[in-house]
Amino acid sequence: MSDGAPSSAVIYGIDIEPAFFDLGYKLFRDKNRLNATFIATDLTQTSLPSLERLQGSFNIISAQNLIHLFNLEDQKTVARNLVSMTKPIAGSLIFGLQVGSTEGKEVGGLAKGTAAFAHSVETWANFWQDIGEATDSKWYVRVQAEVAPEWFKLRRWAMSSMIVLVFTVVRQ
Repeated sequence: MSDGAPSSAVIYGIDIEPAFFDLGYKLFRDKNRLNATFIATDLTQTSLPSLERLQGSFNIISAQNLIHLFNLEDQKTVARNLVSMTKPIAGSLIFGLQVGSTEGKEVGGLAKGTAAFAHSVETWANFWQDIGEATDSKWYVRVQAEVAPEWFKLRRWAMSSMIVLVFTVVRQ
């Protein structure tokens, strides 16, 4: 791994599109070095047999550019699934970044005719309080709003209120 983590570390990757696994290997040229397990599954589903063996397994989960892709109900399902994979001990954490909005609101999704929910700092904190109640867990939320990069603003899905939320949620 380029940042010095040992390739013997337990690394899992999840995506709905299995072709992305091979694309990643080609991009980073690390198929022979990266000791990772990739699982193709849809985190918006409530039943995930392919992930049952991973329940309660992880201290740290990276959720980079993930949750903002979905409408609010699907975001809740994704978050509950991520929580289920964390170890049920204080200090387990989920971190990442995502596109947000200065005011939490529904926006157009990436695919034509779909919707997504862009969180604000406030709605993100409330979201994790709701997830904690739904999963009988408690999460400390650290979230910071950053100015969206200029190239973001050139995208079809850009909005004037767009920000980037950088977050860490830590199990209490």
